[in-house]
Amino acid sequence: DEYWTIYPDGIAMRSATLFSSGPLEDWIEYQESIFINQPGTKPSDNIPWDAVTLANLDGETHTYRWERKFPPEFAEPKNPCIQLVNFRTKWKQFSVVTPEEIKVSAYPKDPRFDDSEYFNTWDAWPVSQDWSDARKATNFNKVSHSNLTHIHWKPYVENSEKRTWLMMTGMTTKKAGELAPIAKSWLHAPKLKLSGSGYTNQGYDPPQRAYQLTCA
Repeated sequence: DEYWTIYPDGIAMRSATLFSSGPLEDWIEYQESIFINQPGTKPSDNIPWDAVTLANLDGETHTYRWERKFPPEFAEPKNPCIQLVNFRTKWKQFSVVTPEEIKVSAYPKDPRFDDSEYFNTWDAWPVSQDWSDARKATNFNKVSHSNLTHIHWKPYVENSEKRTWLMMTGMTTKKAGELAPIAKSWLHAPKLKLSGSGYTNQGYDPPQRAYQLTCA
């Protein structure tokens, strides 16, 4: 089950729940950074080689450059729970997750595909219904997609029957380090104190990024 709560400020909350009695250590992909290339554009037309900037709650950042032998893990900064994708646009996409048990890994260039693009380029799922196993876009005359990273982080709920992951995501004109206050306002939401009457405070709900108030 996946639920999205989208707000007018361009920020959305994503809550994804896997129902399974299988072993909790089984592999599952619950996040992949994919971007779409419009017909006639290469990945590098839409995103620079310095594709991803990671940041932590202290505002420390590090920008990673894509190369053919890209490192499988990111070492800087410490506890990088904010990711900003550096599109060649005014508005850029960001994601925020809990820094607990965080791990970010990159998609390196597939060695089977030898061309000038450092980003993988595919014209199958999710942009078409074509056969997709190792299928590469042979040219850029139709819509394609490229992949950047995986993010793994601690589930919000985890038991023998289900696991739920939460993510804040959206579009921003801010730099990666400037997103730290927004991330902290969600991950460490201040306590709400009611000064009037007629309402009951049900507490802060992280999946919705919202305070819950009940009218008497």
